[in-house]
Amino acid sequence: MDNPNKNWKYKSPDLNLAKKISEELQLSDICSRVIANRGIASVEQARAFLNPDAFDLHSPFLLEDAEKAVSRIRVAINKKEKILIYGDRDVDGVTSICIMVKTLESLGADVLWYIPSIEGYGLHKEAIDAFRNEGVSLIITVDCGITSTEESKHAKKLGVDLIITDHHEPPLNELPDACAVVNPKRADSKYPFSDLAGCSVSFKVAEALMLSFGKYYNENLIFFDIKTTGTDSQSDRIEEISSVKTKNGLILDKFFQQPGPEKEKSVLEDFLNFISGGKLVINKNDSTLDFLKKYIKKQTGREINQAVISYSEVQPKEQEQSLFNESDGNNQKSQENTRQDKPAVDRATEKFDKFSQLMQKNDLRMNFFKENKLDMVSLGTIADIMPLLDENRIIVKKGLEYLKKSRNPGIQSIINRCRNGSNGLSAKFVSWNITPILNSAGRFGKADLTVKLLLTKNNYEANEILDKIIDINNKRKRLQAEYLEKFLILINKQCDVNKDKILIAEAQELEHGVTGIIASQIVRRYNRPVILFIKEGKEATGAARSVEGFDVVNALHPLSDILIKYGGHAYAAGLTISLDKIDEFRKRMRDFADKSIRPETLVPSIEIDAELELGDINNKLLNELLRLEPFGSGNPNPVFSLRNVNILENSRLGNKNNHLKLLLSNGKKNSVSAIGWNLGHISKDLKDIKSVDLAAQLEQNMWNGRQTTQLNILDIKPSMSNAGDWT
Repeated sequence: MDNPNKNWKYKSPDLNLAKKISEELQLSDICSRVIANRGIASVEQARAFLNPDAFDLHSPFLLEDAEKAVSRIRVAINKKEKILIYGDRDVDGVTSICIMVKTLESLGADVLWYIPSIEGYGLHKEAIDAFRNEGVSLIITVDCGITSTEESKHAKKLGVDLIITDHHEPPLNELPDACAVVNPKRADSKYPFSDLAGCSVSFKVAEALMLSFGKYYNENLIFFDIKTTGTDSQSDRIEEISSVKTKNGLILDKFFQQPGPEKEKSVLEDFLNFISGGKLVINKNDSTLDFLKKYIKKQTGREINQAVISYSEVQPKEQEQSLFNESDGNNQKSQENTRQDKPAVDRATEKFDKFSQLMQKNDLRMNFFKENKLDMVSLGTIADIMPLLDENRIIVKKGLEYLKKSRNPGIQSIINRCRNGSNGLSAKFVSWNITPILNSAGRFGKADLTVKLLLTKNNYEANEILDKIIDINNKRKRLQAEYLEKFLILINKQCDVNKDKILIAEAQELEHGVTGIIASQIVRRYNRPVILFIKEGKEATGAARSVEGFDVVNALHPLSDILIKYGGHAYAAGLTISLDKIDEFRKRMRDFADKSIRPETLVPSIEIDAELELGDINNKLLNELLRLEPFGSGNPNPVFSLRNVNILENSRLGNKNNHLKLLLSNGKKNSVSAIGWNLGHISKDLKDIKSVDLAAQLEQNMWNGRQTTQLNILDIKPSMSNAGDWT
């Protein structure tokens, strides 16, 4: 039977952690196991995973060179310099451009944008020359530029400043010579999360720029706390004293001491030196500062003369008593017992954290900025198949909410066109319906249409542009079907599909634009890495796609001596090579693959989150699992196994009878419907099978206004209780 079974790999969650998650968050054991399978290490992380908050995004100033980028951009804005945003043609690159352009335009900048077409991916000297002649003095790359070391030197010679924002792997030896290189994958990066999309890096730089116009930008803000001993204010002594020095939302330094009578004066003087040059941040009703001033004056003879900022400057009146009251000096003694277990340094940090949250929640300007940018950031992140964990999970979760109510005419038009009556707007919906359309224009050298779609402020114009893009997408579909058939023939002629660990094929007289999609389809069919070349003139342009366990970019590194250029990610890359080097490339790449790809890597597999009984399946479990959305790379839709389930009904669905429908039972009262998309051909093989084992996902089925939970079959095989088997 044409349905080769896959290798089922069961995940092994921390069962103790899963139990704690279940008990404390009131979730089923099954859902808690799935959460534990997502790399969650604590109940608090699980709570944050279930309730992602835009206020939990990391500070953009944690990115290396973010401040440098902001400083140079502000100079350009103030001097009315021409700024060029230079990007890439895919959805990640296009959204990166639009985020930066819209931000700069809102600040009154003179801004242009450009996407290379016939020149190919990346920064090009010819483009730098052309725009220098147009008066551009600052180029900001988005979603590209990290490997443009020669181009950066060229720009510098011409007197053009360069800011690089990118998320691709940096070169091993040196970074480009630029005013700023912002990339979370830099070797010296301290950013907590490295797997941002290019649009997220563009967003971060734009966010940092917007924050630079805020009230306390580049100011040192000091938060402090003390712990006292004694029975009354006259005999109180400072037992602990601490402070944190911050700037632009980051902690620069910490101070913590336990003075003791013998070194009290020196400790207090060190504290005064630590807080010098900054503004003290206090609660409006906190008498701690008054006490500290008197105490330090008495012990050292010195005075605290810093400017003071009250929380009330960023905190609405109705919140003034709801936060920070643990530091209120009037209540200090009554709070002492609850504070004994916390060092003063932790409390000082807590004050900073809460102040930062207040700043974010009550900054209407920045909230408006995020709401009007995260819709596009989520589009680019989903399209670039970034892992939906950590910051990406927040971006996509919140971004999908903003997409539903987006005021962007281009986004409104494509959502309305794609929804087709459906109210759902999930990461899967975006990936399957919106991404292919937006990507299609760039595949055929028309990425400017997608930029114009996302930048237009006119609904009529948005629909006109979208019509053109949809025409291009229809062409993409036709070519994709035609070229897939051609490349499959070439694969079987030029490769041994049973022995080769990597499939490499070359074609000519074909259009560019769909090679990457076709490579991905062939990877899914043969479950091995694929490189497809289109030959044109004296060069060939290739698209590489890979499988888990084989990093295709790392595989290209040793062949850099015969490549004109290459770049990309672990599972997707592009490359260009001279025609006279293809045979050598084929041999060396096959040798590399033979040595580095293990046989088990080429066996298709399914990762199973947990085993279910048929009676476990209901709407309550499905609704719990839906809280784990958005699903995608890094956070896949949970997969479950079911064993020894009986087939009550077996039928085929679809215009071509290409889908399988089963009604399954456990021999009791429980029965569940199951759908096997594109598995209709195995219906006949199931006729004589009494019970089966399944690997499946749970999904929602709406019929006649009634919601039920059904199974989406990913793999099916006869259970061990069957006497026979299919072959």
